[in-house]
Amino acid sequence: MTKSPSFTSFTLLCYLLRPLAWLLKPFAKTIIVATPASAGSLGDQALLQPIQDTLQRRGWSLRQLLLAGMQPIPLQYACGQPLVIHPNSRAGDLRFILAMLLAKRYLILGADVFDGRYDARQSCTYLKLARMAETMGKPVRFIGFSFSRNPAPAVTELLQVPYRKAEFFLRDPDSHERFLQHYRGPGKHDSVADNAFNLQPNLTAESARKFFKWRAQLPLDTLLLGVNINKLTVPEQYQELLDTLTLTLNSALETYPHLHVVMLPHDFRRGQSDLQSAIDLLNQVKPEFRDRIYVPGDDLNAWDIKAMCSGVDCVLTGRMHLAIAAMGSGKPVMAITYADKFEGLFRLFGLESGHAELLLPPQAALADSGANLFRSLEYLLCNKDAIAALINQALPKVKQLSARNLDGI
Repeated sequence: MTKSPSFTSFTLLCYLLRPLAWLLKPFAKTIIVATPASAGSLGDQALLQPIQDTLQRRGWSLRQLLLAGMQPIPLQYACGQPLVIHPNSRAGDLRFILAMLLAKRYLILGADVFDGRYDARQSCTYLKLARMAETMGKPVRFIGFSFSRNPAPAVTELLQVPYRKAEFFLRDPDSHERFLQHYRGPGKHDSVADNAFNLQPNLTAESARKFFKWRAQLPLDTLLLGVNINKLTVPEQYQELLDTLTLTLNSALETYPHLHVVMLPHDFRRGQSDLQSAIDLLNQVKPEFRDRIYVPGDDLNAWDIKAMCSGVDCVLTGRMHLAIAAMGSGKPVMAITYADKFEGLFRLFGLESGHAELLLPPQAALADSGANLFRSLEYLLCNKDAIAALINQALPKVKQLSARNLDGI
């Protein structure tokens, strides 16, 4: 039999505080939300903003829970003071317990970090705090997360001890199936869609507004491709990916004289900035093509990118939340896949079969001097209308699935 987790030193205190938490329930107006990453990730911002929008309509506030060293994610409305937790810290555990007394519930934005493949310590900390909140009688829900084929053993070990009422809402059917291989608790678990599908577009950044001015000056027959390149897709072969995409864009811009490109950075964190990757790509393409490529500034937010996606014809990306922004705008997407994330997303739109060219594993993209990547890009460009029709047909249902992340909140 699996032993209870070792993080139960405050279990008795949590039980003793249940009556007080119940008495304070009428005064609880805050939702504590554990964020998956530090400021700079627009994907995580896209997950968080729809939650704040929902809470604003109900007169409640959002308080971000961060691990020490993380910076709060900027949102469109003011948030409560961030709750900073040091992992494996008794003081941090106590701080969380006291904060939960005046919180309505605890939400965990799992994103792609829940399974611990990036940082098992972070995932285990959020799981530990979830068990403490549940012991206090507070509703707990994990939302908007995927689950890979190779989760961290420390995470799967914690999942062997079932939660009583915690809810797990996974963002694609493939992840749900993999999650159920490791968890058999009595709480609710379901396959929904990513919370970011309900992010509302909003032009707030100057470089986003400049993009639409640039777009308005292009010929009417322009074919506008959004592109993202990042270091996370194949970190050990980033330069090779950059060179391959350079060759692909040079060929595409030469083959299609009406093709223009807008770079769509979706992460600005130090050391992995997509904007720097966009600049690297611009510097490598042939000089005669550079005036057909728009590179925005570093002032973009997730809602700006969502608005910019409405102005393109299709998108080539290695970032899943950029794919969600594009597909949520009804635009066709081709993805360089990683971490078992894209397949389930495309399955939601019925694109997992019959359109295999839209999902290209990194090694396939790098093979044959980029010939595979160019063929997939041509497939996207030549079939964009048919693909867009499938996406728009499925989109209302996908948005309904996405809204279920916040049902009852």
